[in-house]
Amino acid sequence: MKKKIIILISIFIVIISLSFISTYFNDLKYKEKISNIKNDILLYLENKYNEKFDIIEFSYTKNTYDTYENEELVTKEMESSFIYTFRMSSARLIEFIVTYVVYENEEEYINYKNLDIMEAGLYENYIYEYKIRDIKREVKNDIYDLISGASSLDIYINYFKDDYTLMRYSLDSDLKKEKIEYYNKLDKKVSNFDWYKACVDINDNYTLVFDIEINDYITKTNLKDFKKEVKDLVLYLEELGYYNYEINFSFKNYVKATASRYIEEDDDIYLIFDYKENYSDIDESEKLTAYIIEK
Repeated sequence: MKKKIIILISIFIVIISLSFISTYFNDLKYKEKISNIKNDILLYLENKYNEKFDIIEFSYTKNTYDTYENEELVTKEMESSFIYTFRMSSARLIEFIVTYVVYENEEEYINYKNLDIMEAGLYENYIYEYKIRDIKREVKNDIYDLISGASSLDIYINYFKDDYTLMRYSLDSDLKKEKIEYYNKLDKKVSNFDWYKACVDINDNYTLVFDIEINDYITKTNLKDFKKEVKDLVLYLEELGYYNYEINFSFKNYVKATASRYIEEDDDIYLIFDYKENYSDIDESEKLTAYIIEK
C-alpha cells in the first residue's frame, strides 16, 4: 500500500513538473514571438519614416467576426487570428497607433472572408497624425487672420475607421484595396495636398474638418461681416486644394454654425446656425438660420 502511494505521488510530481516545463517553454515561445513582432514593427517604421520610435503600450486580442444566430447579430472570436495593437511615440513626439492583423491559419481567413473581416497586414496611422499636424501648422495663422476672434483650431478627417487607421477588409473591391495600399505606403515626403487627395480618392465622403472656436457672438448685426469671413476662408482653403471641407464654428452663448459645400453648379457655401435650446438665451426672433453664400 505504501509503495502504491509513493508511485502515485511520483506520477503526480512528474505530471506537475511536465506542466510547469510546458508552461515555461510556451511562455518563452510567446515572449520570443512578441519580441520579434515588436522588432519588425520598429524596423518597418524606422525604414519608412527615417525616424526613431518607441512603443508605449502593447495589447493583443483575438480577431472577431460578426454573424447571425437565430436572427440576432453576434460577435465571435476566431481561433487562430490575432490583432496586435501598439501605441507608439515618434521622435517628433507624435503619438499614434499600429495595428498588426495576423492569420496563423490561412483557412480561417478563407472560411470567414465572406463576412467582411480585416485583411492580414500592418496598419499604422502615423502619416495621418503627422499630416494633420502639418496642415494645422500650415493654415493656423491664416485662419486666425481670416476669422475674427478665432481662439482655437482642431483639424481632422471624418469617417476614418479605427482611430484614423485605414484598413483593408475582405469585401472591399480590388480598386479600393489598391487605393488603401497606396495610401498606407505614403511617407512624410508626400505633400499635404497629395496626402489629402489620396484620402479623398479612397472615399469622396472623406472631408477635411475644421473645428474653430470663436471668442465672440454672431448676431444679425455682424452676420454680413461673418459671412464674408467664411467666404474668404473657403476660398483660401480651396486655393490650397482642400475642396472637400466642413467648417464647424463654436461661439459664445452656446451657438454653433457649420459651413459646407452647397453642391450646385457653382459649389457655393451652405452656412447653418444651431442653438443649444436649453442653454441659449437668445430670443427666437434674433436667431440666425441657414444661408447660401455665393462664391
